[in-house]
Amino acid sequence: MITHVHANECNIKAVTFDLWETLLFEEDGANAQRTAARCRNLAQSLTKLGMNTSVKQATYALNKTIISLLKAWNENKDLTHTDQLQSIIRHVSTDSTHPKIREK
Repeated sequence: MITHVHANECNIKAVTFDLWETLLFEEDGANAQRTAARCRNLAQSLTKLGMNTSVKQATYALNKTIISLLKAWNENKDLTHTDQLQSIIRHVSTDSTHPKIREK
């Protein structure tokens, strides 16, 4: 048990906490609403950047990226924000003709 710490011995620069689904759990559907808004905003942002993206395509790409994240986390690895964005763009670009997400 540590009884005291000298300021010059402490190398901790920051402490972070994972809030959603770790410390806070929601049962009122707010998570689904937040995810839907995230996908709408993602589709709009990608479209503004020249990638004509539907909400269904953005949802599909985000879900595929989340699967990659979960797999990495299970292997005690992480994906940077850049890796995550590249994954989303790759899935929108290559999977946009997927029959389940094709717009009519």
